[in-house]
Amino acid sequence: LQAQTTFARSTGITGRTKKFNAGCNGNNCHGNTATVGVSVMIMGPDTITVGQTANYSVMIMSGPAVKGGTNIATSSGALTQISATLKRDNASGELTHNAPASFSGGNLTFQFSYKAPATAGTQTIFATGNSVNGNGQSSGDQWNYAENKIITVIPLTSVDEETTPLKFSLSQNYPNP
Repeated sequence: LQAQTTFARSTGITGRTKKFNAGCNGNNCHGNTATVGVSVMIMGPDTITVGQTANYSVMIMSGPAVKGGTNIATSSGALTQISATLKRDNASGELTHNAPASFSGGNLTFQFSYKAPATAGTQTIFATGNSVNGNGQSSGDQWNYAENKIITVIPLTSVDEETTPLKFSLSQNYPNP
């Protein structure tokens, strides 16, 4: 039996999204440039209200498609991991994989929640995904950025209650045929 080594940092890697103009390059990572052979998508609602929490996911498709990981950041608001393979970096507030996760059926999905800030406006979720061959080395690994997910955060609307009861009456129809 041959031992297989996996290079994953227990602390995860953050700061690798378009928010910081950095991808999965450098530090013996997954290559110097983004690869069009890997598709990364952020899925979830486009509009939420201030302070609302909604579920989102990052899906990684193609590439070597053996194992993969992600880094997720936001312009404002809070991210929380749902998938067990994600962890939150307390210093940056970003989500990252705590170990490479396995692809299934040609894709890999990480689930998380996003809590909108207390003010209305436009916010952005950023993500990077990698697709690796699982050989424990960076050669042959691929990565790409997701298209930024733009979220419109709208204010809460108020509901005015009717204070006077409505009155109904039934009158004789005229003329009575």
